[in-house]
Amino acid sequence: MNKQSILIVDDEMGILMSLSDLLENAGYETITAKNGNDALILIHEKSPHLIILDLMLPDMNGCQICEKIRQNIVWRHIPVIMFTGMDAMDVELQALDFGADDYVIKTIRPERLLAKIRSLIQRTYFGLDANPLTMLPGNNSIQKEIEDRLSKNDTFALCYIDMDNFKVFNDHYGFEQGDRIICLTAKVIVEAINQTGIVNNFLGHIGGDDFVLITSIEMVDAVCSEIIKRFEISILEMYSKEDRERGYIFSLDRQGAQREFPLMTISIGVVTTEYEKITHYAQISQIASEMKQYAKSFPGSNYFINRRGIKPHMIRSQNSE
Repeated sequence: MNKQSILIVDDEMGILMSLSDLLENAGYETITAKNGNDALILIHEKSPHLIILDLMLPDMNGCQICEKIRQNIVWRHIPVIMFTGMDAMDVELQALDFGADDYVIKTIRPERLLAKIRSLIQRTYFGLDANPLTMLPGNNSIQKEIEDRLSKNDTFALCYIDMDNFKVFNDHYGFEQGDRIICLTAKVIVEAINQTGIVNNFLGHIGGDDFVLITSIEMVDAVCSEIIKRFEISILEMYSKEDRERGYIFSLDRQGAQREFPLMTISIGVVTTEYEKITHYAQISQIASEMKQYAKSFPGSNYFINRRGIKPHMIRSQNSE
């Protein structure tokens, strides 16, 4: 089982070393940064389970970093402990307002700090039912998010995202490389969302190579197109030069016969609540699954949107054949 990782952000080397020793002796993996910019890069690259964040840093303060974390669709669930020498009520309240989960003075007893860390990690990830690979919200959180939006009569678009020929890739390159593909896909989706500037999104990981994105109806075309464009560029780097140039890989089909399989593409089935009267989770889940299967019936990367009363709408990626 992989160790839980903790990012420590502090510009004092002594603090970094003492905290790293304490946490590693307690069984955690530690990552360190001396400023806010490095911290944000490491959060993106490493997706730590928890962040211990100094309030005063050379380039930006802890509140600014915490605000950036809470605005990010993937990072916003990561628990943050503001770790500071300032024992002031107004500063503590400000840190909590910016999204910190706890405010801890640096003179805290080590055993008490470890207890806070254990409690925060357990509460966050058990409540979130996060996928252990991508750390994105899992099935229970996805269902709750959909049900909450339906109960409020919100209008939204639900995108069911699935990779084509993922199992073949897994069999050919191995599960470790397959896990990298799943993490890559999560990154691609997040980057596409950030590129389009959409707010009030939700991204969940059902499991395997299946993701759910909830976004606005107005921007769903833009974000689906951007996901496809970015995926088709990124996925090529995951294949060997030989397979990439050939455009397919050899693998066994279900009957045990060797045949050619195309390189991976991505299919997105979309349901909107604009025209379809949807009242419960099972209904929207069923429609999204049907849309995804329809998109997968076409070659290449595609997305298909179910809009009742409008001509069926399917967009095929320009780069797919």
